[in-house]
Amino acid sequence: SGGGAGLYVVNITNTASPSGTTFALGTPAYAAAVKGLALYLATGSATQEIRVYDVTTPASPTLKTSYNLSGSSLATTLALAGPRLYVGATANASYKEFYSFDVTNTGAVLPLNALEIGSTVYDIALKGTGALLALNDSSAEMRAVNVTGSSALFFAPNGTYNLTSTEVGRSVSVTGTSALLGRQKGTAIQEMVLLNTAAGGG
Repeated sequence: SGGGAGLYVVNITNTASPSGTTFALGTPAYAAAVKGLALYLATGSATQEIRVYDVTTPASPTLKTSYNLSGSSLATTLALAGPRLYVGATANASYKEFYSFDVTNTGAVLPLNALEIGSTVYDIALKGTGALLALNDSSAEMRAVNVTGSSALFFAPNGTYNLTSTEVGRSVSVTGTSALLGRQKGTAIQEMVLLNTAAGGG
C-alpha cells in the first residue's frame, strides 16, 4: 500500500497459525510474482516501476535490480511465465500499456517488446501462447494478446470480449479454455463472468 509497509511476507509453514513480517518499500506494490528465489514487484515508484528482490531470506528481502518503465509510476500489474515477464500499465497517450521482458537471468530485466492497448491494463492471466488482459475499457473489458517467444506482441484473432453493460474489467484468471473475469461493481450486472476462451488467443 502507499501508506503502509508496502510488502508483507507471510510464513505459512504452520497454516493454522501464519506469521507475517513487514518490509518498507517506500512505494505501493500492486502485483507480485516469484521465480525461484527472486520476487518481482510492480510498484508505484516513478523510476523503479519493476523491482526484483532476492528472497533467500524471506523476512529480509534485498533489492537485486530494477527497471524504469516508460513514463512515471505507470505500472499496474505483472505476470511471470518461465523466462518471460509481462507488465501492464496505466493508459497514457505517450506510452504503451503492455510490455514483455526477458528475465532468464533474475539479476536483469531486459525489454523485449511493447504493445499499444489504448486502455489501462488492470490484470494479466497467461494462457498457452497468449495473455488475457482485464482492461479499463467499457467496450472491450478483456482482450487476448499473442505472446509467443520473443516475437512481437499482437492482438489475437477473435480475442476481444465486449460484455453486457459498461462496467470495466478489473481482474482475470484462467484455466483450460475458461476465463473468470472480475468487473467493476454495477447495478444490474454480474461482477464475476465465466467466459469460454477456446476461440480466442493462445
